[in-house]
Parts: sequence; C-alpha cells; structure tokens
Amino acid sequence: MWVGSGESRHAVGVLARTEYYASIPLVQPKANYVIPRTLAAVAVAMEKFKVTKCEVGLQLLFPSAEFERTDFNELAQALKAALLRFESPTGQLRAKLKSCTFHPEGWGLTRRYMHDSGNKINGKQIACIMFGHRNTSLYICDGGQPKHYRSNNLGFIRAIESAKLDQLQGLSDPALVDQQSLDKYWAANKNWLDENLPSTVSIAVIGGGPLASIGENLTSYLSSRLPIGDRWASDVVALNGGMSLQRHHYHEDNPQILKRWPHNLGIPESDHQAFCDVYCLWATDRTANLVNA
Repeated sequence: MWVGSGESRHAVGVLARTEYYASIPLVQPKANYVIPRTLAAVAVAMEKFKVTKCEVGLQLLFPSAEFERTDFNELAQALKAALLRFESPTGQLRAKLKSCTFHPEGWGLTRRYMHDSGNKINGKQIACIMFGHRNTSLYICDGGQPKHYRSNNLGFIRAIESAKLDQLQGLSDPALVDQQSLDKYWAANKNWLDENLPSTVSIAVIGGGPLASIGENLTSYLSSRLPIGDRWASDVVALNGGMSLQRHHYHEDNPQILKRWPHNLGIPESDHQAFCDVYCLWATDRTANLVNA
C-alpha cells in the first residue's frame, strides 16, 4: 500500500516491491523508515475497524545496534506529528498517539520467558540472542532490565548471498539455502558468540526468523556453554522464548495466549518464527491486563 504525510508519499510492502522494485533495506537504520511503515500498519488497522479517527498506543522493536544510539524522544515526536493527519488509499486518516515505547529486539521473547519462569530465574543472568536478516545481536538481562548490547553484521543475508539466491527469494523461503551456505553462516556466528557470550550467563532466550535453519546447532552449542548440570537443555535454552509456534484454538482472553499461537491470529504459520517476538510483546501485556482486571 501507499501512505502520505505532509508532502511525502511512500510505497510500503508488496506495492514497494512489485511496482517500484524496492529491495529490503538491510543497511539503513530502521529508524529511517519506521514512520511510513508505522503509518501503513495503523492505516490497515483503521481500515479493518472501519474508522478514520482513533487513538494509538505503540510498542516498537529495534535492533540492538540501533537501540543505544537512536534518539527515541525525537522519533516519538516525529511519529506523533505524522499520525495526526495522514493519507492512505482509503482517504484522510487521523490518529492521536497516546503512548509510544521502544524496546530492543527480543524483548518480547525475554519478557515472555521471565513471565513464565517466575522466581526460578531470580539472580540469574539471561542472554537474549536474536538472529536477524541483517545481523545477529545479543544483550544481557540482569535484574529484569536489558543491558550490554552487542551485534555483528553476520545476518542471514550472508547465507542467502553465499547460496547465490535472490534476496527476496531467500528471505521469503529460507529452505532454499543450501547446507554448505548454512554451515558457513552458523560457523561465523558461532565464532562471534564464542567471543561475546559472557561466561556468567545461565539462560539463553533465542529468536529470529533464521532460527528454524540453525536451531539444532544452536541448542547443541549453548548446551555446551551454559551451566546445565542435571537439567534438560530446554531448561536453559528457550527457543522463541519458550513459545509454541503451533496454532491452538482458544479465545484471546484466555491466559494461554502467552504459551501458544491463537488459531485466528491471521498470520501464516510459516511466518510465526519471524513474528514471535512481536506477538509475545503484545501477549505479555495482554496477559498482565487479564490478571489485573
């Protein structure tokens, strides 16, 4: 779709790729294009609910490499101004920004894991490791707050380029990447983790779209790095924050929303891996609201 704010017009998503042959931006900071993408997402929601005016609360996830250096106060003000009046194919829209919070990628998975684990993780350091298209990143969660952000440029795009696949083709269907390219991708990231994963970490929360391609190697590696003792590997390595990616039938007011995907969420099962972080961020807040209601 397209969106407009002020004098600017932007093609977003499928329209940008098919009509304007846009590539997926893997170099520019996400802050550079968060406004048109947010406008497009809000426009889709407003069309779904058949409104032209609304109030909006936003939670936005940013790569660790950007999280420490982005001026989020300035970005929040820019989002607020853009949402006040913008255009989409459905016409003029207006949205009042009521709240806007920013988190490092992986925070939804980490919050979900901490919520589910309760007192079992008291005093333990958690590493959140995210495998993305542009990079791999990690941060340490100590005392319930993320800190010590680290990242590299060894994203899954490296495996796609090694396999000599088209960028969009490889990102939309990672199964096309050959095993040799996957092995090189994993070896490079393993070396990086060897240098950057602190020995003080007791638990690892893992996420990201490429995880399906390297999950077994990663679990085996972390099982050798973390203090497992007589526990199962699943007790200290939480793939997707411990979230089941299979669909289950229950209403959104059921606290089980934090354990498994609702069947009616509208996201294809093939995309659950990539959307798990965002879903867990929403579901954790939703579950807290249900408990406190």
